[in-house]
Amino acid sequence: MDSEAADPLVDLRLFGHQTSLVQGQESTQLQHTALRKYRRGWSLLLAIAALPDTKASVTRIGELLWQQASDDLDLLSNRIQSNLSNARQVLQAAGLSGAEARQVVRTEGGLCLLDRDQVRSDVWEFLDAQRAANRARAAGREADAIAAYQYARELYVGPLL
Repeated sequence: MDSEAADPLVDLRLFGHQTSLVQGQESTQLQHTALRKYRRGWSLLLAIAALPDTKASVTRIGELLWQQASDDLDLLSNRIQSNLSNARQVLQAAGLSGAEARQVVRTEGGLCLLDRDQVRSDVWEFLDAQRAANRARAAGREADAIAAYQYARELYVGPLL
C-alpha cells in the first residue's frame, strides 16, 4: 500500500492540514513570488490530484475551477492550458527542470494528467487502499482488508482541502 514512487518529485497532500511537497520542499516555502503569481496553476494541480485518474477531464476540472465558463469548451481548454503552464512555472521555481515539469502535469485525450511515477496524491493512495480493502474483503481475506482500511484511515487525517 505504499505509493509506487518511493520519493516522488511532487507530493500533493489534500487531506487535513498537511503541506504539499515539491522535491521535499514544502509548498509554503516555494518561491513565494512564483506561488503567489501562479496560484491558479497550483490550484489546478490540486484539483487534478483530488480526482481519480480517469475523472480529471478538461470539462470536470473546468466545472470545478471556472463554473461561469463551464459551457464553453474552448475557453476551458485555453484556461487549463494557460494554468498548466503556470503550474509548471511553480514546479520549476521549486527546482524541477522544464522537461520534468512537463512530464509531471499534462493533458492527453481530454484528460488532465499527473504522472503517477513522479506525483503522489494522498487522495489517490486513499482510494487505492479502499479498493484493495474491498477486494480483500470480497475474497475473504479479513486481515488484509482490515490492514488496508486502517491504512486508508491513517491517510484521511482531516477534512478535504
